[in-house]
Amino acid sequence: MNFKVKRIGKIIFYGIMFSTLLNADLKIEDLKKFNIPTKADMIKIKNKYSELNKNIADVSKFESLLDKSAELKDIDKRLIESLKTYRGNSYMTKKEYAGLVNKVLEARKIVKREMVSEYIIYLTSESVPDSAHIDILHSVGILQANGVRIKTKQYLIGIPKDFKKFMFDKRDYLMTLTDKEKRYVGDNFAVKIDPRMFENFKVTKVPAIIYGVCKGLNPVKEHCHFKYMIRGDASLATFFEKISDEDPRYKRYFEYLRSNKL
Repeated sequence: MNFKVKRIGKIIFYGIMFSTLLNADLKIEDLKKFNIPTKADMIKIKNKYSELNKNIADVSKFESLLDKSAELKDIDKRLIESLKTYRGNSYMTKKEYAGLVNKVLEARKIVKREMVSEYIIYLTSESVPDSAHIDILHSVGILQANGVRIKTKQYLIGIPKDFKKFMFDKRDYLMTLTDKEKRYVGDNFAVKIDPRMFENFKVTKVPAIIYGVCKGLNPVKEHCHFKYMIRGDASLATFFEKISDEDPRYKRYFEYLRSNKL
């Protein structure tokens, strides 16, 4: 019994000694002695890294570029998400910044060039009532508001005698719209003059509505697949109602427009 007690006592004693030696270098520091850098110290640090500071780019400009890129509904979301990792990176050099800006701008060009959108082409003339023209734009705006990736361009069959007056009259008519109508019409007003559109579809009398799917910013024949056309004074709701008889996928377009009482 005494042997066991002595043996245990020795073990405890050597254990304490070993622990003391092991922790001999560990010390508790008095944080009160820690000196906060003075203003002079901070100036020295700043001067030490002055060369680096000269190369730091204004990252806020890059952030605003990202924000503008994000406004493009069709831009590759994965690209934007990856670029957002650079937000607030105050150690980005001018060279790195320039490289990233170029990548973003190039990506935007590619996306714009390659993105696919549905298109409504409205063939019209100076004599077609403004109400009919605006009704098409209004309808396209409603489809856009419901998540449809669709655009529109309007083409005149001939050049108005006084084109300047024609455009001013259109502008004045747009100003008479209600706030709700203006919200839907938005940026959809885009009147062009291109005789090829009328030649391509053999249209000699207007109005006419054409529906297609196009790649790029403009409905160029080589980059579009045109599917349907209706001649005469028809609303876009009527147009999609007739299309849905052949292809049920467009039934929802008609429902969107009908629910807005167009």
